[in-house]
Amino acid sequence: MDPDFRDTAVPESCAADFIRSFLTDRSKKGINNLSDIVLSVAATRKIEQIYLTEDGFSLMDKAGTAMAGEIMKFYPSREIPFVIFAGNGNNGGDGYVVGRELIRNGYRYVVVVQTVPQKSGIAAVRARERYLAAGGVQESGNGGCVDSVRISGIISSLRASGMGVPPVIIDAIAGIGVLSARPGNPDFERMAAAVREINRSGCETVSLDVPSLLNADTGVPVVPGLAVRAVMTITVFTKKPGLLLGLAGDFAGSIVTVLDQLPEFAVNARRVQEGERLYAMDYHDLEAFLPVRARCAHKGNAGRVLLAGGCPGMEGALITAGRAALRSGAGLVRTTFLSEKRDAMNFLQPEVMTGTPETLRNDLGWCDCAVAGPGMGRSARSFGMFREIFGRARTLVADADGLKWLRRMRDNPAARPENLILTPHVGEGAILADRTVSEVLDDPLGTVRKIAEGYGAIVVLKSATTMVSDGNHTVILSTGSRGMASGGMGDLLSGVIGALIAGGMEPFQAAVLGVAVHGEAGIQSEKADGAIGMCAGDLLPFIRKLLNGR
Repeated sequence: MDPDFRDTAVPESCAADFIRSFLTDRSKKGINNLSDIVLSVAATRKIEQIYLTEDGFSLMDKAGTAMAGEIMKFYPSREIPFVIFAGNGNNGGDGYVVGRELIRNGYRYVVVVQTVPQKSGIAAVRARERYLAAGGVQESGNGGCVDSVRISGIISSLRASGMGVPPVIIDAIAGIGVLSARPGNPDFERMAAAVREINRSGCETVSLDVPSLLNADTGVPVVPGLAVRAVMTITVFTKKPGLLLGLAGDFAGSIVTVLDQLPEFAVNARRVQEGERLYAMDYHDLEAFLPVRARCAHKGNAGRVLLAGGCPGMEGALITAGRAALRSGAGLVRTTFLSEKRDAMNFLQPEVMTGTPETLRNDLGWCDCAVAGPGMGRSARSFGMFREIFGRARTLVADADGLKWLRRMRDNPAARPENLILTPHVGEGAILADRTVSEVLDDPLGTVRKIAEGYGAIVVLKSATTMVSDGNHTVILSTGSRGMASGGMGDLLSGVIGALIAGGMEPFQAAVLGVAVHGEAGIQSEKADGAIGMCAGDLLPFIRKLLNGR
């Protein structure tokens, strides 16, 4: 990334003040704001060291007991059979503690399946001994572990013996540990075989800490497509990035945290988080930050948004963004089309004004926030339009084709907006970060921070889970609907964010809230009419209601 491009840094206070206000608001409401902090594997390891006793068992015992409590809440019937798949490390130890607690609380059918030969000299050995002393049953097979044929037989046997109640599987194979074993290694192949049997069984599965074979920092399976598919993940301390990012939505299920009430835990969590500053939020977390319209407001002080793009054949992208800006509260909205077919805007949304490239310079002086890119295209004329906007706008949201031109503008950093907000999807993020798409998926947090730092921008990296980062603070927003996998959704988001900024909201807060509202609108649209066939325009009524707290 060209270091000279960042000649105007994003003020840290923009994000820091918002995060501070957010946590303060949650605290005043009596909400455990630790649920909003996300700790990477490295930070989690640091927390573990703070609370570990000499033998390490005490912390494992607390974690496993708390996990068992959550499982018993979810599955209260004592007739339910449980099959606990244990790995060779501390995650397996958690599984043994869970098994012991289930037996102590009257569950009649509990068996632990050792999937990999257990390591010696670790706390998990003590957990196993206590499980067996409580009357627990273990299947360890030849060589200290059970093969896939035997696993299938155990599940079938419990299905038959458990009063016709299907077994529930507890996944305690790998957890957050960085797997030393890799494909081809005997231990890895044993774990992979167990994961396949778990997924093939059709049984509901609860994962302890992280679904096995899912990377706890990225949410990407170690082997493509192969990780435990859980209905619930019970994780220790705080959520992990890999439970929120990447493909986590296909594997993690609902997420519950335990051991976030240990003595001084809030202080320690924030201390180990230094340098990461990673948070998880959704629309309901952010309702206190919705915009409020003054009783005596008028269109001139409700925000003026200029949107530019709409080349021939792509007019709809700019129309969608313009309508989103209007429905998100902008007092005045103007759209500047590269196409001559700008009258379509007047027919579809007559409240939105239209401009031409010839009026662009004056319009840039008029607006509070510019949005450049929806349907802009890749012609020399579109690059000229983007260059004009980039050099003259005070605040700019760059999206779609505008991001491709932005990449080219790295060679001409003389003039740039005071506030720059970028909204790339994964493919566009790869271009901005000089990475491949695979590299972005393998390191989404590093990518969004790299783009933010390299361009001196607030970055909204869009995916199934979207991140907003200024390079110092990153918010993960687990929101949205599967139905939003359709054209125009990104154009819609850029219009929402542009309107919030034009209305006076700080850019970082506007980006976070815009993503949250956009995603929640998708959720509400799916509830109303289903995921299949959802299009960007369907979200507009919900966006308006959500911004009004309805």
